[in-house]
Amino acid sequence: LAALLYQTAWMRQFAVVFGTSELAVATVLAAYMAGLAAGAALVGRFVHRVRRPLFVYGVLEFCIAAGALAVVPGLRAIRSLQIMLIGGQPELPDAGGLAQPLFYVAAAFVVLFIPTACMGATLPLLTRFAVRTDQQLGRRVGVLYAVNTLGAVFGTLGAAFLLLPGLGLFRTTLVGVAANVAIFALAVLLTRSSKNEQSSPSTEPAAVPHSPFATRWTLAHNVLPIMLISGLTSFVYEVLWSRLLGQLIGGSVYAFATMLATFLTGITLGSAVASRLARDRVTSWVGFIAVQVGTAATSVAVFYILDSLPELASRWGASADSSLWASAGLCAIVLLPSTLCIGATFPFAVRLLAGEAKEAGPVSASVYAWNTVGGVCGALLAGFVIVPELEFAGTVKFAALTNLGLAFATAAIFPYFGWFPRAALGVASALMLVGFHPQPPLKLLGTSPIADVNYNGDLMFLRVGRSSTVRMTDGNGYYLLQNNGLPEAIVGLKGTPPFGGGLHRWLTALPLVARPQSGRSRLIQSHVGKDREQRLTNGTEQRLVEKVGTEPLQKDSIFGEMLLRELHKLPRIEMRSSGRPGV
Repeated sequence: LAALLYQTAWMRQFAVVFGTSELAVATVLAAYMAGLAAGAALVGRFVHRVRRPLFVYGVLEFCIAAGALAVVPGLRAIRSLQIMLIGGQPELPDAGGLAQPLFYVAAAFVVLFIPTACMGATLPLLTRFAVRTDQQLGRRVGVLYAVNTLGAVFGTLGAAFLLLPGLGLFRTTLVGVAANVAIFALAVLLTRSSKNEQSSPSTEPAAVPHSPFATRWTLAHNVLPIMLISGLTSFVYEVLWSRLLGQLIGGSVYAFATMLATFLTGITLGSAVASRLARDRVTSWVGFIAVQVGTAATSVAVFYILDSLPELASRWGASADSSLWASAGLCAIVLLPSTLCIGATFPFAVRLLAGEAKEAGPVSASVYAWNTVGGVCGALLAGFVIVPELEFAGTVKFAALTNLGLAFATAAIFPYFGWFPRAALGVASALMLVGFHPQPPLKLLGTSPIADVNYNGDLMFLRVGRSSTVRMTDGNGYYLLQNNGLPEAIVGLKGTPPFGGGLHRWLTALPLVARPQSGRSRLIQSHVGKDREQRLTNGTEQRLVEKVGTEPLQKDSIFGEMLLRELHKLPRIEMRSSGRPGV
């Protein structure tokens, strides 16, 4: 609970430095997950030697509290270091080149490392404490993982909807600190009263025993890389679905919390079900293959129904300011089918590798670390490379093919699988590669979470970037510009009749309402629309500075040339160039 409370609060704190784009979210998420992986990997080396795992778990909870309190001072130090090294930058990290984003990625990793590494070490220690017999391996590992993830669901929702609005960032962090300190005190009390804590540790590091499954390589050499790629694919899905759902429910902290809580709920349910099925290695092996195929199949099916979601959202009243239940219902339709399968992979993988109870701690640490490293890579690659380059349709095809490839690889190293299941998986992968050509969900991309505007005219431009999805349609005489589902501008063509006022006019006059005594004003924005038609009546001189984004201009010269040509025709327009192509 406290871990996801911190993550939600840290997203808000890092937004002050990183901005609120999807790229910023992916950066903080990657840093968070990297710390978890490092902590699990480190504790996995000595967890079998720990005499009192519950007490060490309590100490880690105390360290999490101390590290959480150090995040805000760490951010201030990072900001000062940035000014010292590269100076104050005129743009947000995702608007320029790679130097500034990479600096912030490294900064996030440094600031969050101590608390997140301690978080990552807690699950292997609890597994070491809870699993006593071989029969408890699959069941208790799955239950621990499910309960831990369920706490994360409550932490996410509680922080976003209750604590942050009611207490603010700092006091919300103090709630998490108090929870960590209380757990530390409880762990100390339980350690003193528990007789089982005095059991002797293993004298030798636990290792995967020899078995018929380990033919050419050990199980670890095969299963752990598969778990890494599985984690990568899971977070590619998370970034993909988050970008698409943002078209319907917006990109606020409440929308993000709802999506994350739904994602974690699916993982909770999936791991709970898998904990009942992971009785032995053979069952776990078949189950692992099945959930990889299931992840691919459900993701493809959900992608095909995305264009029906706007009508459903309209019926339920789902939008950026709708009720939690309407947004949660949409998130459940999109996220739950695949996350149920994703959540089952961890218990199955641990049961595959662990042959005895004493191996539960080290094996769970290894599986968790490899899977989380994959998650880090998936969050970064999806935000920086995969989604911008492949766009939405190509991303879902890439991820589904990867799941089928993992299923095929797992079947190939399973000694008791015949040729037919392997051949069937190979044929399914080949058919998807050749015959599956999904199209972008244009109806979904034509919706807006805050305005009832018809953006489904003739499509003139569509591009998916690192932090935004830019779309322009011809609305019967008007160009309608949309960014991440938000109505950015209405550009009236020459000869079209005048249209009413509204939000765009008021945006221009708003600074004058706040400062009526001003003699000059400057409007800096990223689109050209109704603002340019505003005529001020109080004699104020106004300069409109248009800043044209790089992504649409670099990739669509017709759109870029048209926009720049229109800007140069406008009176009292000051055009400034940043020295880079397209700006």
